[in-house]
Amino acid sequence: MLIREYEKSSIASMGTEPGQTTGCAVMIQHYALRCCLSQLACMAEARHSFPPTCVLQCLHVRLVMQANGYKLDVDDWHKEVHDTLDYQQLLSKDLKTRELLGRLNLSKHILTNADARHAVKCLHQLGLSDCFHNIFCFENVQELAQKAGLISASTPVLCKPSRQVYQIVMEQIGAQPSETIFIDDSPRNIAAAHELGIFTVLVSDKVGVPHHVSGADLVVSHFSQLPEMFPDIFAPITNAAIHEEVPSIVPIKVMAS
Repeated sequence: MLIREYEKSSIASMGTEPGQTTGCAVMIQHYALRCCLSQLACMAEARHSFPPTCVLQCLHVRLVMQANGYKLDVDDWHKEVHDTLDYQQLLSKDLKTRELLGRLNLSKHILTNADARHAVKCLHQLGLSDCFHNIFCFENVQELAQKAGLISASTPVLCKPSRQVYQIVMEQIGAQPSETIFIDDSPRNIAAAHELGIFTVLVSDKVGVPHHVSGADLVVSHFSQLPEMFPDIFAPITNAAIHEEVPSIVPIKVMAS
């Protein structure tokens, strides 16, 4: 079974392009300022110290806000950071990735720290909405974590790179670590999955990234390199299948526009 992150452009252009990343960073600044966080008014200069994904940045800001007597509404955060993005300008149909996913003879699942609405918009714009069996996003992961008793005052949100998130997802899809391939562009996320015995693939097109990264069983610069490295799990190009849409085992809660 394949679990993959879709957000960054380095993963076969599936998700956040550089412009979108910059846009998110700007929206994060606006959100903090709108919440009267004068302590974060210089966020532009301090942004390099933030965790790499929007949800982890959300957790970072949550802690700062709580320390200063403010409460962070996660839904409001997602609306502020994502809803103003111009998805049509930032993303376009990715037929090459669609063809590769169609040839991949494994069940395919997305695990993202993003909210459902953002995930669905990205996949729709990329033309990949029907290429995956399940989408595990911020909302349904929190719901599953709550049911498992993993959410508490000290752990109000659970997301990657928590190992418990990978365990929740594998339980839902009926997979063992030894049967799972996890693809991500974050070394931190990769390392956590690797500790559970999952085969990990780090995708990074950054110059200077070594071929051997701690926690990564394989490092590639693009998703399209995988058929050459794993020919047994990819069908020949002439037999590429076009997936029919399959319903999610864990329903995605898409908030009303």
